[in-house]
Amino acid sequence: MLSLQTKRKRFNLLHLQEDEIYTKEFSCEVEYDDFANPEVKRTEPGKIHVCSRSLIFEPDKTVLNIYKFMFRDMTGCPVTQIELDAKDSLGDSNINKLLDRSVSKGATGDLIVFKTKKVVEVNVQGVPSPHKVIEMAPRVISIRPLFEKVSTILSLVNRLFNLFQSNATTDTDDEVHKIILGDIKNVRFNTSYLESVSEKLILKSQVFVRRILPMVNIYGILYVTNANVYFQTLHTVASKPIKRLAITDITELYRRRFEQKQIGIELTSAKKTYFFAFDAEEQREEVYQTLLKKVKAETLTETSLEKLLIRWQNREISNFEYLMHLNFAAYRSFSDLTQYPVFPWIIIDYENPTIDLNDTRIFRDLTKPIGALNPKRLHEYQERFKEMSQHKFLYGTHYSTPGYVIGYLVRNHPEYMLKLQSGRFDKPDRLFWGIRKDWNNCINNPAIVKELIPQFYMEDDSFLVNYLKLDLGIRQNGKRVDDVKLPKWAKNAKEYLAINRAALESEYVSAHLHYWIDLIFGYKQRGPQAIESDNVFHYLTYEGMVDLDSVTDQIERKGLRVQINEFGQTPKQLFRIPHPSRFAGVSPFNGFPGSPVKTEEESKENYGNIAQSSIQEDNQHRGNVKKETIWDPESRSRYTFSGISKVHKSLVSYLHFLEGDEDKVVSGGHDGYLKVVDLAARSVGKSFKVCDLAISCGSSIRDEEVFAVIPCNSGLRRASLEVMTITCTSSISTMEAQLILSWQLMMILFLPLSIPHRRSFSLLVHGTALLSNGKLEMELLTINMR
Repeated sequence: MLSLQTKRKRFNLLHLQEDEIYTKEFSCEVEYDDFANPEVKRTEPGKIHVCSRSLIFEPDKTVLNIYKFMFRDMTGCPVTQIELDAKDSLGDSNINKLLDRSVSKGATGDLIVFKTKKVVEVNVQGVPSPHKVIEMAPRVISIRPLFEKVSTILSLVNRLFNLFQSNATTDTDDEVHKIILGDIKNVRFNTSYLESVSEKLILKSQVFVRRILPMVNIYGILYVTNANVYFQTLHTVASKPIKRLAITDITELYRRRFEQKQIGIELTSAKKTYFFAFDAEEQREEVYQTLLKKVKAETLTETSLEKLLIRWQNREISNFEYLMHLNFAAYRSFSDLTQYPVFPWIIIDYENPTIDLNDTRIFRDLTKPIGALNPKRLHEYQERFKEMSQHKFLYGTHYSTPGYVIGYLVRNHPEYMLKLQSGRFDKPDRLFWGIRKDWNNCINNPAIVKELIPQFYMEDDSFLVNYLKLDLGIRQNGKRVDDVKLPKWAKNAKEYLAINRAALESEYVSAHLHYWIDLIFGYKQRGPQAIESDNVFHYLTYEGMVDLDSVTDQIERKGLRVQINEFGQTPKQLFRIPHPSRFAGVSPFNGFPGSPVKTEEESKENYGNIAQSSIQEDNQHRGNVKKETIWDPESRSRYTFSGISKVHKSLVSYLHFLEGDEDKVVSGGHDGYLKVVDLAARSVGKSFKVCDLAISCGSSIRDEEVFAVIPCNSGLRRASLEVMTITCTSSISTMEAQLILSWQLMMILFLPLSIPHRRSFSLLVHGTALLSNGKLEMELLTINMR
């Protein structure tokens, strides 16, 4: 019985050199003397992949490996068979005469030939391994295209070869990019791939983009309809010619920076992630704004950061989750090794056989960058900093670079290092072979100030255990590099990762993580605060410090691109003022008389409630009551509680007592509503929505009827209770709004209980303030005085 089988694809874009660009492929037959036994003549069918620095042969026979013919190893530019014969017999000076005669006879030749003195053999039979370089006397390789004209292919190959020859004086990447775009300008999206005939294009036109993957760029067409996002590859190197993502499946939508240019976008679903780079920011913006109007309301975007901050403060998401969200909002992506997500070192004890996460001495000082943890080394950085005249920096290296990421991932993604190191693994002693060794390098070596990657706090241990049985070499001490050497307190890699994650989620880290956020994503990242915090890196690592498109000198532009892609990029600055701290894990209301201890679930159920307490006092002492706060233990015995349930659907964040009507308050909540609550009647009067996000704070600005309200989307809004209208008047920084709220809460929390001219007043208890004994409940508390 006959069956049709698809040939297994063995070629991979990771077989290219770093920064090498793929252009096209064609079917052919290749004639050559066997590289292992020159006496054997071979003619093998297969494919030639034309790249910016090489021709790569993928034989159809799966028992054969892939062979790379590098331009640098060729004795000259590839030519037709007639041209090569002319060079050999007449010399270069007489070749034109022979070519003229040959062309006039129509004998231009059906072979592309070249001579090479080296061939690189890429093993594709098993796990990735170092490439084998075969050196030999100059040997002729002949290629016979099966379906394309020799002249067309040779024209492209010659252009690429000549660009390679001028590599020292030309930005070849830009030139190759132009060649590709020129060749594909007439290519159109194949609408037969659409899921439904009713789908309509919602962009102005199709867009040529690059899909960004680790160490790889894939050229293609982006086609966005009213239902789906399609990516059609321009070459057959991908496993599928079409990638499809339903717009309703998009869970995250972020702008992205690529090579320090605002030309990227990343779409994420539960199973897929697509990072696309455009030619211009205008193209990116059209796609981003179009999708922003189509995705679901719950899709995470750049405007979701405030919600996530509040959720982190309230312990609704973990430290790990919040750091991941910050990374994504700051242009970090698993698809781009030059901007890989960055996580902090947490544990510093790698000597003792046991570890106690309740011992604060085992934790790293999160108020300082890695480079400042060693005072002696920091002093050397500071002295060098003083001697610099311009573009001053403390650290010449960065805390996150492609090289560091690839080093950590060598065991589960060896192909990344093989590409970075031109087909080799790094020297064994320089590989990532031990946790303690890596930590010691980070705090002592003047050239290493690296942080960690998210995998150190996840469950997958494949980056620590050599499951692929890679031959990573032998160190100078005679020991083979295999699994990563773990601390003594971890029995295996799984336990190490579990302890690392537990440390990240510990109370100590929860109370100090905002300091590290200030350094990496916040107000200490740049400017005077960065200098004061010993947190200054090379100026080219910062966003906006260089515009590659404005650099006319090709060599300078090439150097800047190498610097950007290889030596690290600082994340986008997300916060301009100090990041708020996380709320403590225990509520101060637990233990109050009449207030039973609540579980986390019970506390969440009570969000949005208004509670009342009463303090019994003798009227004759009303004018001379001792000033105290509700946090004074001596005053707690006089509290009684009663509640008005479900005033808001989520947390209550703002409260204003109405002058002239002591039983009514105006409340704002994280549900975006402004409401008038009658405390005496225990009911809600007026209610209307201000915005989709949380209301941070507000203030009465006219006759207790008009309020200035600050939502978490940074818009300052004028809310009229009388006519139930909202007007957006101006904008304000979201973090400034939170700062205003913090001051508001500070004033309220320490307000004395004795107010002679009123029977009662309202107190807002909100989680943005921290007390020594824990987290505040998200409730409105009215204290009644008699």
